[in-house]
Amino acid sequence: MTQTIEFQSRVGEDGVLEFHVPLGEMGAGADVVVTIRRVQSQPQPVTADPAEWRHLVSESYGSCIGLGLERPEQRQFEMRERVE
Repeated sequence: MTQTIEFQSRVGEDGVLEFHVPLGEMGAGADVVVTIRRVQSQPQPVTADPAEWRHLVSESYGSCIGLGLERPEQRQFEMRERVE
């Protein structure tokens, strides 16, 4: 008879996964197989507060002055047929 116990856990900051699973009726001396599957977590969407965004822009505006960055002259794009 096969019994499946499923649970979720998180790897610690030290890169170690620790878990304790009570096996109940299986008892001591039972043979078990442990499978570890990494689950890709979904990134949480970042919502910017408009006031925070304005503050960031005002704090960072002009921060590249004096780095010698220049925009090269832009080439002319070729004229193409109009897509309809």
